[in-house]
Amino acid sequence: MAIIAVMQISMSLHNQAQFITMKFECTDDSFGLNYKIFEHAALGLNYNYFELDVTVDKSDWRGNVETTYDGLYAYVSVFFQ
Repeated sequence: MAIIAVMQISMSLHNQAQFITMKFECTDDSFGLNYKIFEHAALGLNYNYFELDVTVDKSDWRGNVETTYDGLYAYVSVFFQ
């Protein structure tokens, strides 16, 4: 997990200072199994969890985005040697 806070001061054409605070959190975890059934092929089963949370706090604009997904998936791998 990473949390980054940034404060930025920028000057506009009217010489006004603007303060922007941004918070960013992201989690991406995955684990699984891969079983080789033939010399050049394997079956796999994997679980993935992803979470994203971004918050912007500015004097004239505030916003927040949150999304999460998780799930189990099966796949076939093919190996070339």
